[in-house]
Amino acid sequence: MSASEQRLEVARRVLDGPFRHAAAAREACRRGSWAELAARAAPERPGLFGGRGDWTACVELASRTFAGPTPVRITIVPAWACSTDEGASTEWVEVHAVFVAPADVHTLVAPYIAETGPWYDAADPRLDEIVVLRANAYDAAWVVRTASYAPSIELLLRRGKYGVLATRVLDVLDLAEGGYRDGAQVRAGETLPCPVIEVPPFCSWVEPRVGGCPASLAEAMRALSITTDDEGNLVERPDV
Repeated sequence: MSASEQRLEVARRVLDGPFRHAAAAREACRRGSWAELAARAAPERPGLFGGRGDWTACVELASRTFAGPTPVRITIVPAWACSTDEGASTEWVEVHAVFVAPADVHTLVAPYIAETGPWYDAADPRLDEIVVLRANAYDAAWVVRTASYAPSIELLLRRGKYGVLATRVLDVLDLAEGGYRDGAQVRAGETLPCPVIEVPPFCSWVEPRVGGCPASLAEAMRALSITTDDEGNLVERPDV
């Protein structure tokens, strides 16, 4: 396997995360068979008096909630992250910031972190350079158990024990040439050392892990930081 192929494979694994249906979701999107997968991946069908009508309504909605493909450009940027609980910390770990934008738009939209927080362990697998990908995006939905989703989490439908969660499936095609942010080309740079910034209690902060990024990209990554005051209210990160 060439270096480019290895980079592409690791990038796919970063985007997939621990999701066990990732490969099946991509294949179903390519084949246009989402309805079949949505039904198969749904929670077990309940008995007659266990909410079968609710389950059926959710499966039907998830089965027909499908659109795509939409060509997109994905830029994965190595990042440092630190999450704290009762005490402050300087223990930062490796994660990845992901920017997804329409393929014909040379501006990176707001990123997200590929790894689910809070972040206490280094990502595995891990990229140590900026990777830009060509991909197809599909909008779809899964049937889920509402007990796993707080009322504040938006679902397409809530019916008793069951709900429908919107999702986006990213089907990576190949590596692309440089990514962009506000017209400035993003170039891979040397890996930056681990930050020595002390993060206050009950916060999650993000920093770039690679040099050579436009300032606006680094700012977008730092904007993912979550900072709380002594009373638990969200506030602006004081050092940004």
